[in-house]
Amino acid sequence: MKVGIYFNRHKIEAEKLEKILSDVASKVEVSFIREINEDVEDVEENLDLLIALGGDGTVLKAFHRIMDVRIPVLGVNFGKLGFLTPHHPEDMRKLLDTMVKRRYKTMELPVFEVEFKGRKFKGLNDLVVFKRRTSGILEISVKINGKDLGIIPADGVTVCTPIGSTAYNLSNGGAILHPSVEAFELSFIAPHIMSARPIVIGFERSNIEISLLDEDDAEILIDGLHVGSMKSGDILFIKITRDKAKLLVLEDKDYCELLVEKLGWGRR
Repeated sequence: MKVGIYFNRHKIEAEKLEKILSDVASKVEVSFIREINEDVEDVEENLDLLIALGGDGTVLKAFHRIMDVRIPVLGVNFGKLGFLTPHHPEDMRKLLDTMVKRRYKTMELPVFEVEFKGRKFKGLNDLVVFKRRTSGILEISVKINGKDLGIIPADGVTVCTPIGSTAYNLSNGGAILHPSVEAFELSFIAPHIMSARPIVIGFERSNIEISLLDEDDAEILIDGLHVGSMKSGDILFIKITRDKAKLLVLEDKDYCELLVEKLGWGRR
């Protein structure tokens, strides 16, 4: 088995990192080791998997590095919540044995596409548009399949997939979407109107348009990565693609168990 390793130096102590890299190298062939902000010019297509050491942000960055190659990613949690990194560092040797024996499951994650000013970007988690200045408010126009959803005064807007529904969307008062739900969720950041509630929009034939109507500027993030700035008259187009990103899951853990473990769901 041939693997690549991405790691977040800010999340892992040097001693722990050295031990994990040694454990991995003793079990499998390691094609490359890179810090998450370093580039890999040519990711080998015959790579069996990519191991991401860090938090959910590290896993998302790893996916973005290899989006076109479609290599499965295994996330090992050195962060806090870790919905995309359900595996713990202390279980690394056990995980390696399971990997070598190929006793794992593949969870397929939907990939969306954002078109902006003639450029196209892909994402897994969410799109966030937020105001640049601390004062003032954005006038956000939203259309779904060409139908006007209205103009919402708010600090910003998020569009997420089910896997991203526990991120910024949750802070906006949005619902948690089970991974089996094939839908976007659109929610607003600090809306200045009571009727601006989160809305769930099915993936199938859903095209979302977001534009600004005032003179204020906004920033655009996809999966936490800055992709551009937006001003009045600019339009963002969001739609689902047929692509799937592959997340390796070695433990047979139900999503409801994850909610209890990560968010303390149902605990007093």
